[in-house]
Amino acid sequence: MIIIEIIMITLIWIFVRLNLNSSKSLESQRYPAFQDVNVMMLIGFGYLMTFIRNYAWCALAWTFLINAFVTQYYIIFSPFWETVLYHDFSDFMINIDIVFLIRCSYSVASFLISFGGLIGRIGPREILITDNRNFSHDRLYSQ
Repeated sequence: MIIIEIIMITLIWIFVRLNLNSSKSLESQRYPAFQDVNVMMLIGFGYLMTFIRNYAWCALAWTFLINAFVTQYYIIFSPFWETVLYHDFSDFMINIDIVFLIRCSYSVASFLISFGGLIGRIGPREILITDNRNFSHDRLYSQ
């Protein structure tokens, strides 16, 4: 994970630029929405997952870790695939503004919803490392 994180930080450092030329009125209108979505993800999903008895102590940590990783992946990969599908790579720079960060927060929310569905049946170890020898499909469906 450390190697992947170093690669992501390097890619963000090379390709990402902050867009400060947008209008201040738009930013002041959009920032409360950005705060609301982030509070819903970090506090809402984090404390919602604490009700699972086995993962009560680590649910907030997993929520914050997933939020950090998915935010970085979205910042790099969403504009990359948009450029691959619709544009050319003549001047590939990623401009970040508040609307982009709100879309990023929505992608993190969708990932946390799917993570919440999985963590009730399988543990974090099975999510990170899939070992087909020890993984039983009966464990998913047993009550």
